[in-house]
Amino acid sequence: MVATGLLVAGCSNLFKMESWKNLLVSAVTLQSVSILADRDVNGGYPLALDIVTVTDVTVLGSLAGLRASEWFAAKADFQRQHQGKLTVLSWELVPGQHFLDVKIAPEARTVVGVMVYADYLGERSYRASVQNQKKIVLRLRRDDFDVVPE
Repeated sequence: MVATGLLVAGCSNLFKMESWKNLLVSAVTLQSVSILADRDVNGGYPLALDIVTVTDVTVLGSLAGLRASEWFAAKADFQRQHQGKLTVLSWELVPGQHFLDVKIAPEARTVVGVMVYADYLGERSYRASVQNQKKIVLRLRRDDFDVVPE
């Protein structure tokens, strides 16, 4: 009898874990992005911008704590170490440049998270996590950026 009780509890925990995982996976639905760089973006200097789609929860956890400067310094290493677990879309924008309605290609596997990194000259983190949005606008301002749901 005790073994049966443990089995039921074990199945219940497994169900909860799978439900949580499915909830997390289904929340990431980004399909397109528009990018608007102000005329004085990054103090007038070109700005590197990356959108990283991630298919592995562990990799997402590693990326979520990185400052943009750390991401750009280690980007090639991350791509080598986690092949098939992340996709990077990259731009280098000049002041006043715009990209409208850029399609985010669907992954072969389910995306568990999307990170945005902007390589501003300052010392802040310059990163954002995108969740529960199908379309966003990235408004790149002089000293920071905003993620605006569309």
